[in-house]
Amino acid sequence: MAVSKGATSRLSTFRYVAVAAGLLGLAACSGSSGAGASGEDEVVLRFSWWGSDVRHQLTQDVIDAYEEQNPGVRIEGEYGDFNGYWDKLATQVAANDAPDIIQMDLEYIREYAGRGALADLRETDIDISEFDDSVIAPGEFDGGLWGLTNGINLAVVIANPALIEEAGQQLPDDTSWTWDDWVELNAAITEGTEDGVYGSESPTRDPELLEMWLRQHGASLYTQEGGLGFTAEDAAGFFEFLLRATEEGAVTTPSLAQENNAADNAQRDLPTGRAAMGFWWSNQLTAVEETLGREARLLRIPSADGTPESAQQWYRASQFWSISARSEHPEEAADFVDFLANSEEAAGTLLAERGVIPNNALREQFSSELSDTDQRSTDFVTQVEDELGPPTAPTPIGLGGDAFPFTRYTSEVLFGRMTPQEAAEALIAEAEANMASS
Repeated sequence: MAVSKGATSRLSTFRYVAVAAGLLGLAACSGSSGAGASGEDEVVLRFSWWGSDVRHQLTQDVIDAYEEQNPGVRIEGEYGDFNGYWDKLATQVAANDAPDIIQMDLEYIREYAGRGALADLRETDIDISEFDDSVIAPGEFDGGLWGLTNGINLAVVIANPALIEEAGQQLPDDTSWTWDDWVELNAAITEGTEDGVYGSESPTRDPELLEMWLRQHGASLYTQEGGLGFTAEDAAGFFEFLLRATEEGAVTTPSLAQENNAADNAQRDLPTGRAAMGFWWSNQLTAVEETLGREARLLRIPSADGTPESAQQWYRASQFWSISARSEHPEEAADFVDFLANSEEAAGTLLAERGVIPNNALREQFSSELSDTDQRSTDFVTQVEDELGPPTAPTPIGLGGDAFPFTRYTSEVLFGRMTPQEAAEALIAEAEANMASS
């Protein structure tokens, strides 16, 4: 399961120093301007985001619609891919040159809000009346609302029904399956298919996989106060389960898992047919089907006791709309964010590009315009709403990107270089050291 971000290799220390330097800098100075080429009274706002070429074009279309309705405001887009986005943003914040409107991610929102780089959206006129509390919650902590969810995602299992059938198996009842059921079914799929095909991708790619397990066993990945929410014994339980699933043939081999972890989404084991299942995000169904060349199915995450509520699913913010605390035009920036969040023009253009539309009224209004795959994803996300657990806490300061080394320690366990307990203790020690040095 991944959020279409790509692997990160940034040095966390550089980012923290850069952000701190910006916040301790001289007088506030946003990169926006009160005058522009078309007139002395023109307000210029800078807007940054990452994403694909499709996202860039659709977002520019929304900008064009806003500018047409607001001739005194010009929006300058700054965009690129995820890998370079955060280093660039840290450098801009350090130089007191942050964009006015920032596409923000759950991994970094606490870091930037905690350093004073983001404005509290509760103090603006942005209308959030059509946003459920569960949708607002991911961007709300430490007494403020630092980002407004711009798309809803859900952690899911995506399955290839044709490959499961080829193995002589059936799709599971995802309202009642347990982790034991998941291991048994995937081991049978591996046994029933040709060599090189497995039941599931190994769940070693992202820390959200550990988070699922922890939530179902009375712990959490992070706390709302910005610390770790689990013990070494909690994490060791997950590593032991992962080792068992690997030994029983339910998931890909450690070597293949390592390759899968580093691969682009289109080259992962599920869409390329090397695995019948994998942990993904709900909004990635379209991308999986495009590569797979056939229909896939969304399934609930297995639970410890076979009840959907105990699976502790949660709505994840695909990204957020945030506003720089240093913007010279906070009212205009808030007005543009309100347009992104609440206008028919924005919703009708973006549709499900960033995930399920978070505004309830607009989601219903534009449901008929979604593609078949996006509609299925939206229906699934809506269907499980009554089963949700509490929202997860944002990533603590110091643990964004590679600074929470989950994937590395799963490899240590799977290749036999560490016991589950040793890996769990080392994971906590390294994570705590990274938080302490931030």
